[in-house]
Amino acid sequence: MMDYISHDLGYPLMQFDKAILGEVLKDDTLPDTDRRLIEIRQQLGKTSTAKYAALKALVMNDHRAHGLLMYHGASTGRWSGRHFQPQNLPRPSFKNTDVCIELFQYQNAQLLEMIYNDSMEALSSCLRAR
Repeated sequence: MMDYISHDLGYPLMQFDKAILGEVLKDDTLPDTDRRLIEIRQQLGKTSTAKYAALKALVMNDHRAHGLLMYHGASTGRWSGRHFQPQNLPRPSFKNTDVCIELFQYQNAQLLEMIYNDSMEALSSCLRAR
């Protein structure tokens, strides 16, 4: 994507990290196509959405993930996470996540974008829904 924006669209990018992209988005001369590509890249780059793939791999035949917490896993005696860190799930950015979860079942990305503006943020918010 960085090569495409730099070479094909003519907007030079030397790095492709979050801070640099944030600065690039502030540039008023950035073409709309480039801006949208960078916005999509930032939405897809959310680390919390990677947890869905990790969770899917852990689900057993009973449709549940087992063994995600380990008692006395830390030296202080606290619980610790296994396979992925369930205690670090992001807090929802809106209140009614149940409706959002239902909307995801329809697999209509345009509807989700219309309601939540950022479907990846909505997906991330549903991780720690209830």
